[in-house]
Amino acid sequence: MRMRQLLKILILIGGIFSLGYIGSGCTSGPRPGPPRPPDVIARYKMVAAGEDLTCALAPAGSVYCWGENAHGEFGDGTNHPSLDGNNVSGISNAIEVAAGSKYACAVLSNGTVSCWGGCNVPTAQDPCPGGLLVPFHSLTPVSITGISDATHIAANKISKFDTCVITSSGTVKCWGTGISPTPADVLGIATATAVTVGDGHFCALLRDDTVLCWGDNASGQLGNGTTTPSSTPQAVPGIRATAIAAGGHYTCAVLFDGTMKCWGDALDGALGNGTVHTAATPDPVAVLGLSGAIAVAAGYSHTCAVLADHTMRCWGSNYYGQLGNGITNKNPAAVPEKVSGIASAFTVTAGFNHTCARLIDGTFKCWGHNRNGELANGTTTDSSIPVP
Repeated sequence: MRMRQLLKILILIGGIFSLGYIGSGCTSGPRPGPPRPPDVIARYKMVAAGEDLTCALAPAGSVYCWGENAHGEFGDGTNHPSLDGNNVSGISNAIEVAAGSKYACAVLSNGTVSCWGGCNVPTAQDPCPGGLLVPFHSLTPVSITGISDATHIAANKISKFDTCVITSSGTVKCWGTGISPTPADVLGIATATAVTVGDGHFCALLRDDTVLCWGDNASGQLGNGTTTPSSTPQAVPGIRATAIAAGGHYTCAVLFDGTMKCWGDALDGALGNGTVHTAATPDPVAVLGLSGAIAVAAGYSHTCAVLADHTMRCWGSNYYGQLGNGITNKNPAAVPEKVSGIASAFTVTAGFNHTCARLIDGTFKCWGHNRNGELANGTTTDSSIPVP
C-alpha cells in the first residue's frame, strides 16, 4: 500500500483505531522529498528489527515492512526494493510480528502463525524456487502447519531461518534450518513466558524467572559454565530474569534488581563487561555501570537496554552507528553508552546492525545500518543518531 493511500485510510479510521498522527500540518497535497514509510504518521503496537529489515504491527492488526526485499521480506508478492512501508498481503489480525534474516513472521489472533520471505532469487518463470529447509519460501504469507495456539514468536535475524513460538500452555515449538522443517516441541519446557533465538542457540524465560538455553555453545552462549553444545535445555545457574535476548553468539538477561548479566562471545564488547575481544565467556558476567534496566535487545554483536526512566543505553559493535551515540566508527563500546535523543523509550528491538525503539506514544525511531532503508526514514544513509 502506497503512502497516500494509507494516509487517506488513516484519516477515515484513525479515530476508531486510535492510530493518531505525529506533528501537525498534514495536507492533501504531495509530500516533499523522498517517499516516507507509514511510521511517520501512524502509531504502532510494536516494531521488530531483522537482518536488514524492519516490520511494524499496527493497532488494527495489519503489518508493514521495509528495508531488504530481495527475498520477499515485504510479504506483498514482490521482491523489489522500496523506501515505502509495504503492507503485508492478507494479514489483518496479527497480534505480534518477528523479523528475521530474509524473512518475517506474524502470530495471528486465532493462534496460528504466518511467515513470508526466504525466497531464493525469485524469477518470473519460477516465482520462488525455494530449496530451503523451512516450511515456507514465499513472496506472500504462508500458514505454518502444526501451530494453532501461539502467543509469542522469535526469529533468527543473523543467518538462518530458525523460529520459535510459545504456545498458550507454555510449551515451546521451534523449526528452521538444521532443526526441523516443521515445528517440533522443545523437551522439558512447559512454563515459558519468553523465548529468544540467536545464531544457532535458543533461550527461554520460565514462569519461575529462571532461564534455560540450548543449541550451539562454542562461545559459552548457553551460560552453563561449559562450551559443550546441548540439544536439550540447560539451566543458566544463578539467573533470575525479567527479560532475555540472544545475540549472534551470546545472551543477555535483565535481572530483578534492574542490573544485567550477559554470557557467550565477547566480540566487540557485546557483553558490556569491558572486554572487546572475541572470548568465550560461559559464565554470566555483569554489564558494567548499568542499573534500572527494564528491556533488552541484542543484534549480532551489539546490545541495547531501555531503562526505567525511559532513556536507553547501548554497547558493542558500532561500525554503522547502531549504538545511537552520535558516533560511527570501527571502535566498539565495551560498556554501556547513552543513546542520543531518546527520553521516552518503551521497548527496543535490534537487527543485525541496526536498532529501533518504540516510544511511549506508539511512534518509533531507528538508527544504525540503513543500506536497504531499514531505518524507515526514506533514505539509504546510515545514521548514528535515532531517526526520523
